[in-house]
Amino acid sequence: MHSERWERLQRIHTQLIKLSQAWAGKWGYDPDQARELRREAILLNHSHYPGHIPVYQKLAQRGGAATKSRGMACHAPTARMECCCNMA
Repeated sequence: MHSERWERLQRIHTQLIKLSQAWAGKWGYDPDQARELRREAILLNHSHYPGHIPVYQKLAQRGGAATKSRGMACHAPTARMECCCNMA
């Protein structure tokens, strides 16, 4: 999963750069697409960080995230880029 997550994050990053260039060049810009890409990146990272970054795990625990075998993971993201544990 790590390499799949990393590859997806790289694709998101590339797409966000292109959107930023379009915005800066006044060539047209889709804020909804940018918002969705940022949301996806946040959730991808949020599902990974608690099992690999101790301080993030502590913060997730304080927020009430669901426990999984490799740490904590959000299981109910909302439309406002928040999650069940208010970490995203």
